[in-house]
Amino acid sequence: MNKLDSFIRNIDLEEHAAFIKKGLNKALNIVNRQQIETQAMDQFRRLLKGVDRYDHNNEMHRIVYLAAILTRPEILLYENKMEPWLYELRNEWFEYLFGRIFPYLDSFSNQILEELHSDYPFGEVEVYKTIAERILFNIQRYKYSEEVYQKYLFNEKIHPWARILEFENHYRFEYALFLTRCAYFGKEVSRFEGKEYQLKLTSIFQLYENNEITPGSKELIKQLKRLQIIRNAIAHPERAGIRYLEKKHKIKIMNYNPKKKKYTYEEEITLRELWNIGYILTIIDRTFVDVALALSLIKG
Repeated sequence: MNKLDSFIRNIDLEEHAAFIKKGLNKALNIVNRQQIETQAMDQFRRLLKGVDRYDHNNEMHRIVYLAAILTRPEILLYENKMEPWLYELRNEWFEYLFGRIFPYLDSFSNQILEELHSDYPFGEVEVYKTIAERILFNIQRYKYSEEVYQKYLFNEKIHPWARILEFENHYRFEYALFLTRCAYFGKEVSRFEGKEYQLKLTSIFQLYENNEITPGSKELIKQLKRLQIIRNAIAHPERAGIRYLEKKHKIKIMNYNPKKKKYTYEEEITLRELWNIGYILTIIDRTFVDVALALSLIKG
């Protein structure tokens, strides 16, 4: 698969020239390769026009790919296809992950950086393989794409419970893939930070603490907690779950704390907003890939 295929399909080289140049300069500044701007732009054009095909082993191609993934949010924001708060959330998450790894970059596992930014099966391969196969089955069974999935969730003619169950089916495995990535990351940074992290976002990112590891953004903390709560709601319908409120034509997401014996989270949203939750998870997950690529280029 050509990693630039999606970018090529959706980005016009001439129309978005200013954004591409800005993204390329940002990528070159991050990896400290400002002196190759002309060569990198020429390579960008060759890849987007299909003259060359993306080669993962070519450093210049990886720099162009980094530039492409840094450019895309800028264009989405400009075209009002990404809300400003989500654009900021993505940038804050990138900076957080980058800052969490960078101090230990010299000793950080090359294998982990490579596997994260190449989407290669990581950690326990059989676990990753099983999760990935389920996600691919979801995509292939109805020839799903993000657009088809979005239209399904937005379709008022489809029974609300069918839409809720379809969301749960996708979310549980996409979250599992994200959590596997987080665990792989957490296991590596624990070597340098002197902590043992549980297989929870709240532990790996210290979301209920207030220390040097906890993200500085309140919105980022809120969204990471929310992603875990939604996963718990799907996993435990007997106590909490996602409930359909027929009179309001809304859904209610709840989280129950068995130790405190009370509900600790309740949120009412529209069925259309289920798409937004999955979109946030995708952005948060894919930023791991972006950061790992940038750091692997710096490390060389």
